[in-house]
Amino acid sequence: MTSTFPLTLLGSIKTGFGMGLMLAPAWTTNMVYYRNLDPASTNLAVRMVGTRELLFGALLLGAKTPETRRAAVLASAAVDALDLVATVWGWEMGQVENNTAGVFSFAATASVLLAGLAWKKAGLGAMKSVKM
Repeated sequence: MTSTFPLTLLGSIKTGFGMGLMLAPAWTTNMVYYRNLDPASTNLAVRMVGTRELLFGALLLGAKTPETRRAAVLASAAVDALDLVATVWGWEMGQVENNTAGVFSFAATASVLLAGLAWKKAGLGAMKSVKM
């Protein structure tokens, strides 16, 4: 039996987080323990991440065929895996505080795992090459 609940949950979380980053960047970053020392100069970058999250949320929620679901889940998981790498790299270089690194690492890992669950529960099957 297939279920799209994990896909819907992941898409909803990404959409909500993206909207928060776009509409209230300082408040949203404070909620995830990111001390933005100079919000005026970095709000653009935060909002850009928000548009990315909003886009991935919309892709996940709007995917209706197995092919589009596969593409949305893979793209979302890939970006979250890269977020984890960037977080660990920033923490290792001393540019990201411990609390922030922990929250971001947990969120990225949870998102990748939820994408894997969405893949399995939606019955998206084995990986195969995609023609572009």
